[in-house]
Amino acid sequence: LKLNPRHPPALEEAARAMIQAESWASLLELSRAQAQHELAYTGSSAAEKAQAQLRVGRLLEDRLKEPEQARRAYEEAMSIAPNYRPARDRYERLLHELGDLDALRVHYRAELAKEPVTALPRRRYLFSVLGQLHSNDADPSEAIGLLVALLSDAPSHVPSLQLLARLLAKAGRKRELLK
Repeated sequence: LKLNPRHPPALEEAARAMIQAESWASLLELSRAQAQHELAYTGSSAAEKAQAQLRVGRLLEDRLKEPEQARRAYEEAMSIAPNYRPARDRYERLLHELGDLDALRVHYRAELAKEPVTALPRRRYLFSVLGQLHSNDADPSEAIGLLVALLSDAPSHVPSLQLLARLLAKAGRKRELLK
């Protein structure tokens, strides 16, 4: 590995030995070195570089129980390849586990901005989740706006209709509730 840090058989064998020995700290060190080499190697695609960083994050999260460090690794992977779905999904799941609602709101807003208008199922999902996240705010205006946007695309989405009705009633906006 010292002669050629990108030598796949040597990397795989070293990783396999570390996993078998449950030497997670050593495997983390190896994974970080591999991620650094991927970043420096101009032949690697953005997805390959992000994948190497994702491996670091997964190891930190799953084996070493370091969620904040894993979060930084996932953020790094997303900054390398913003459209790399596995990193975005792991980051989203970790934010849910951490209960960081503000970061989730920011993340979903960014996801919504990236999604093309033609990706209706994903956009509906994002509007719905953002509406739910904002539904417990002191001022439900943000949630109401998100749900109205969702319902303009999918007027028969019953859970969103029900949540919108509750929020309008809570806000005292009875006139809009009757519409």
